Amino acid sequence: MSQAYQGACIIIPTKHAKSIAIAPQFWNHLGASVLEYYVDTDTLGTFSGEIEREGNALECARQKCELALELLGDKVEYCIASEGSFGPHPQILFLPCDQEILYFIDRKRGFHLHMVHVTEQTNYQMKALESWEELLQFAATVQFPSHALIVRPNNWDDSSLLFKGIDAPSDVATVFRTTHLK
Repeated sequence: MSQAYQGACIIIPTKHAKSIAIAPQFWNHLGASVLEYYVDTDTLGTFSGEIEREGNALECARQKCELALELLGDKVEYCIASEGSFGPHPQILFLPCDQEILYFIDRKRGFHLHMVHVTEQTNYQMKALESWEELLQFAATVQFPSHALIVRPNNWDDSSLLFKGIDAPSDVATVFRTTHLK
């Protein structure tokens, strides 16, 4: 085990409980704790599009770290942020992918580090649907309800009609009626 971060406390700015996935690895491999710091990271952009991200996913991850460090002050030495995105593969545009980024700032040693993981092993899909039957077929394809849905009208101009985290069959029916996907 590396001694450089043994006993260190690394801050993770998040609104979405990212420490659940990240903290065990830092503890097991580095002996470092990861402490969640609640920040409304959605203000930097959302993957569902209701808040446009300025820049790319890597820049967004860096901005999350910098925002937390600015808010917490000079006593915080380490910060890590994550940013994920779903969409076309960066090299094979017709292939959907999941891209996950970790961005780390070490103020003590004066460096930034990031890693990117891209995989085509994703259930990501986006489709304009015209009927209830199409919606049911789509939901089955994307592994609903173990994977939640994002639903919005086909002609989306009102962000209040964006429904995220739909993971119950009864909610799908309600959202379908609300968004008039008939």
